[in-house]
Amino acid sequence: MTVVDQNGNPVPDAEVEVMDFVSENGTKAYAGYTTTARNDGTLAAGGTAGIEVVGEVRVRVSPPDGSSGFGGPNYTDLIDVQSDTDLTLTLDGSGNTVSGQVDDADGDPSSDDAVVLESDATRDFEVGYTDSAGNFSVSGIESGSDYAVRYYQNFDAQTPFPQDGTADLYVMDRVNVSGDVNLGNYDVPSAPVLDVRVVDESGDPVPGATVSMTHRRLGASATLVNLTMDSQGYVAPGGTRGMELTGDVSVGVEPRRTPPGSWTRPTPGISR
Repeated sequence: MTVVDQNGNPVPDAEVEVMDFVSENGTKAYAGYTTTARNDGTLAAGGTAGIEVVGEVRVRVSPPDGSSGFGGPNYTDLIDVQSDTDLTLTLDGSGNTVSGQVDDADGDPSSDDAVVLESDATRDFEVGYTDSAGNFSVSGIESGSDYAVRYYQNFDAQTPFPQDGTADLYVMDRVNVSGDVNLGNYDVPSAPVLDVRVVDESGDPVPGATVSMTHRRLGASATLVNLTMDSQGYVAPGGTRGMELTGDVSVGVEPRRTPPGSWTRPTPGISR
C-alpha cells in the first residue's frame, strides 16, 4: 500500500487507517489499525511492507500533521481482499476551502454533523464536521465545478441521527465556487419520523436486508446506505427506530446478498 500526491510522488508521514470489517447478526463492525506512511509512502505493519488482512477492508488516508498542501482525507470503497493486493492511494491538492454554519430546527448551533460537498462532474466528495458553534470547513473543492452541499445529523457522534425534531438527512444547497468562500448560515428544517420496516411475503422481518434512504432537493440528492435494522425488521440507526426526514424522500430495499448491512463509522453509508 502506497500513499502518493497528485503527481505520483510519495507522501511520507501520511496517516493511514486500515479497517477490517466483520458482520454478525445483521450488524457490521470493524477493527482498525492506524499508522503513518514511511519515507517512500508505503505502509508497514511491524516493520514489513504491507499488512495482512482478508475479507472486506476499507482504507483511509489523511494528510501528514501540520500539512496545508492537501485536501481532506480520502477513503476507498469497501475492498474484498482474497489475495495479495497492491493499492495506491492519492491525496488530492488542497483546492478551495468552503465554510459555513449550521443551525438545527430550533435555531441552535448544530454540532457533530457531517457536511458533505459532492462534485456533479466526478461524484467525488469531501467531508467536514460542525463544531460546537455549528461551524464547518471543507477543503479540496475545485473551482468551476458544481457541488451539492449535503447534511447528515450527528454523523461524527457515537449516536447518530437523534430524534430531536431536526431532519437527519438534507440537501442544503448547490454551489459553484471560484475560491475560498463562506456560505453563511444554513437552517436545517424540522422533520417528522419516518418508520420503515422490511418484511417478507409472510410479514416476517428480513434479517440483513440492505436499506437506503435518499433526500432530493435543488436537483441533487443525499443518500444513506446500509442502515441498521433491529430484530423486528425496523430501520433503527443508533438504536432508535425511524429516521427524521422531510420533503422529497425515497426508500430503497434489497435482500441480503453479501454480509448484512448496517450503519458503521466513520463513513456511515454516505453514498455517491
